Amino acid sequence: MYSQNVINFNDKSYPSTDAFYFTQNASTHSYSSSRKYYEPITLSIGKNNKGGVILLQKDNLLKLVHDEGFNEELKIEAHLTGDLYIYLQDNSVIHCIDREIYGYIDDTSSVLYYLTNIEIDKLKKSTIVKIVYGLEAGIRETKKYSASAQDNDTTEAINILFNE
Repeated sequence: MYSQNVINFNDKSYPSTDAFYFTQNASTHSYSSSRKYYEPITLSIGKNNKGGVILLQKDNLLKLVHDEGFNEELKIEAHLTGDLYIYLQDNSVIHCIDREIYGYIDDTSSVLYYLTNIEIDKLKKSTIVKIVYGLEAGIRETKKYSASAQDNDTTEAINILFNE
């Protein structure tokens, strides 16, 4: 069921889970403190011959829904960069090192991280509740942001993918 998905990144393909959705906890824009933009982050787990990969993606076309009922969109230039920290429900943390495997297509920034078999075993046992990542925006300044899971039970999908 879950492994019918594929991560296609540059010239490689990996069988993968469905995308898991996270909501960024702070706005990328300092000028939008009075407005709340929906800034989704997606994370997919893929399988390779040495363990696994994580594809992290951020759509740079942000959406704002006004109380009056109309929508507003804002396009930004933000690129995912830096190490990724994955916080699990059992209070453990997985630290993924930035190997500078980046992509940017159709207003979406992407970065690929590698997972060891030990890290995959942790992900099989405990669901992801929060992630911390870097975003480079505007004046080439990198800031750290966090995003919370949107009712994702990641363990079932990861177990199905890696137990085939």
